[in-house]
Amino acid sequence: MNFIIFIDSKMDINAMKFKLYVLFFLCLSTRLSAQEAKDYKLIAVTESPKIDGELNDDVWQKCAVANGFTQTIPQPGEPSKYVSEVRMCYSNSAIYIAATLFQPKSLTCTQLTARDMLYNVNADIFSVYFDTYNDHQNGFVFKVSSAGVQHDERLSGGDEFGDQNWDAVWTSKVSLHEDKWQIEMEIPFSAIRFAKQDEMKWGINFFRSVRKLNENSYWNKIDTRKQGFLAQTGTLSGLKHITPPVRLFLFPYLTTGFLRQEEAGVNTQHWLRSGGVDVKYGLNESFTLDVTLIPDFSQVISDNLVRNLSPFEQHLDENRPFFTEGTELFNKAAIFYSRRVGGTPSNYYDVKYHYEDTALYKIEKNPNVTTLYNALKISGRNKRNVGIGFFNAVGAPMHATIKNKISGETIKEETEPLSNYNVFVYDKAFKGQSSFNFTNTNVWRNGIARDADVGAFILTKFNKKESGMIKLISKWSVLNTTQYEIGSALGIVLAKTSGKLTFEASADRLSPKFDKSDMGIQFEYNNSNQNLNISYNEDKPKAKHLQLYRINFNHAWAENAVPLIFKYYQVSASYFLLFKNFWDVTFSSESKPFAPNDFYQLGGFGKRLKTYPYWFISIDGSSDSRKKLFWAYNTGYGIALVSEKHTDYTFFNHSIRYRFSSHIDATVRGEMTRDNNNIGYAYYDNAMHEPVVGSRDLREYTGEFSLKYNINPNTNFTARFRHYNSFIRYNAFHTVDQYGEWRNNPVSYQLGHDENYNLQNIDVFFNWMFRPGSRVVLSYKQWLNDAYLLNDKAENSYFTNLHQIVKAPHAYELSLRIIYFLDYNQLKI
Repeated sequence: MNFIIFIDSKMDINAMKFKLYVLFFLCLSTRLSAQEAKDYKLIAVTESPKIDGELNDDVWQKCAVANGFTQTIPQPGEPSKYVSEVRMCYSNSAIYIAATLFQPKSLTCTQLTARDMLYNVNADIFSVYFDTYNDHQNGFVFKVSSAGVQHDERLSGGDEFGDQNWDAVWTSKVSLHEDKWQIEMEIPFSAIRFAKQDEMKWGINFFRSVRKLNENSYWNKIDTRKQGFLAQTGTLSGLKHITPPVRLFLFPYLTTGFLRQEEAGVNTQHWLRSGGVDVKYGLNESFTLDVTLIPDFSQVISDNLVRNLSPFEQHLDENRPFFTEGTELFNKAAIFYSRRVGGTPSNYYDVKYHYEDTALYKIEKNPNVTTLYNALKISGRNKRNVGIGFFNAVGAPMHATIKNKISGETIKEETEPLSNYNVFVYDKAFKGQSSFNFTNTNVWRNGIARDADVGAFILTKFNKKESGMIKLISKWSVLNTTQYEIGSALGIVLAKTSGKLTFEASADRLSPKFDKSDMGIQFEYNNSNQNLNISYNEDKPKAKHLQLYRINFNHAWAENAVPLIFKYYQVSASYFLLFKNFWDVTFSSESKPFAPNDFYQLGGFGKRLKTYPYWFISIDGSSDSRKKLFWAYNTGYGIALVSEKHTDYTFFNHSIRYRFSSHIDATVRGEMTRDNNNIGYAYYDNAMHEPVVGSRDLREYTGEFSLKYNINPNTNFTARFRHYNSFIRYNAFHTVDQYGEWRNNPVSYQLGHDENYNLQNIDVFFNWMFRPGSRVVLSYKQWLNDAYLLNDKAENSYFTNLHQIVKAPHAYELSLRIIYFLDYNQLKI
């Protein structure tokens, strides 16, 4: 169950303390029966076993056997239906794992996937989890499927799932037999991080899945109702006198290709030629330096852009490897948004707006991505369980070139100044999942452009049974423009984290000038919020066809912090059911019963906007993912709680995946949103000197087709086609009074604001890992040169738009990249 409380500055201090004491006592009062952790004792070997998946080496007969796996599903707490035997040993350079997983061959599923894609696939999986600092918070997981596909992640926050963009170089082999499948793994000590000690004790656990039965089981028993996955590992002992090897890895790369695009009305085409190198260097056994020199991020999948009518920017996923791999330490305080680094120049759209008169100006050059000179990061954790992170990147100054067609003058405008981005993190892990985190980000920009410094302190304290916790949060921001602006944010979280019934209660307050947007992303300003979340989880229901269920209730109250004005009250509930045939469904309901005050739509004009109160219900779920045909859906319907008609909201999202074989699968996804009488900012009226809002009908459609062909565990082909279409139809326009009311303030209808907006992308990638860590990537990307507006074709259907954009001019890029992995330990004589 989860609770969130907001601390009102006017609240009586004694009453506030009493409420906090009561809630904290509830957190501490829960007691779960402790289980004794299993122990596995390693032996050292002088001759390494051959990694071939056959387990023929004599050394395996000398190793202790880890067995006795316990299910988490479908029969939690019961022994695994099939026997598992795991053996381990180590040398001075690596740790070795051998597993024999007994089951009939007829039960073994062998679907191929790309590397690091072993979630929800039709294959059996074996995993080993390492908590190398034995702090219940930070670890590594190495997985291998019965088809031989590798998957690794870096874990943080004590969770079972972590950063799957983190990649290590290690070796594994699988063999299939009539009554079992076997696996051997060699994980170099250079691939993981640990504190050097004469004798080390790590946390460890093993996992196996039998996919056809949907059975998951662990060597050391896992209680899914208890907080902290890594807190429930067994122990690994016997590691002695390990000398960590030199960790120096080089990833030199060469890229060539061809680009054709229309920029500022001119078709350009040129050959792509670039090269660079990524470097990983172990400063000591705990800390690693990552550097990318002359970075090239061209070979990443296209962003899922939309027509954004909100007052906030669209949050975009990070797809650039340097910014996704091993960055969990930098993201703990939620003040670092890596897309700020090397993103779109801040004045890119200003140039397009100021020089939009094509009869007078020709925009010859206006780069939409900021070039980086370099980027580096240092991260790691020492034997005192202190994590240190440092990130730095230097962005080049960017310029647009515009030609005046009348005078012939060439105008050069700076769209982004020379910029330096920094992040520093100090993260101390205490016993029992408690921790302290300090994070600081700062941006320095050349010239008169603004600089920014943002920091955060976070203290998390668990009780002795690790069943309850309190978290205190303090953040600040300092902006240097024409003068210094200082803002602050405070928060508190109280939670009962284990058991069937859990809760979280929290409160936070953002001062009017708190702004983390220079290196973070922010969706709330000048905000005071209280939240309460309660959950009930049952993993052993008595119903015949039910596997498990979860009930969740949430309440939230938000106000403008200064002055204290109501924003919204929201209440929601959900009911999740997983059936024994492994179909699932979730019923949800959400409501803001009182008209919300939106302080963001017209925030730049110092006004608020009163929007519709509403009630929304939805149902989402999916079929059994083991089957060849898999269906996932999410459908919702909402109504405004007013007497006006034509104010409903409908949402559909359906995807169908079909698995043709263990090598090939295809997915079709469609999404539709119909929002009637949406109210939002439309334009600024210069004659009235007033912002104007519009009541409008919105229609959004997305169609996507993707194909995956996995040739073998190291070679795969992926393709994706996406088309997005947004129709905007304005019904009426209004000005807004000081209380945010607009219904009684109509203005004359203005033509020219309706839109038929389209985006389209094609992404095709061929990946071949020809040796561990080394790969060849061939990519083809195609996109519309800009949002394709068909405003003169308001009668178009979605499919008519699709037909017309396929015929429209496109930009495309074909590129080939070769990346080679070099390990100093293999190169030295």
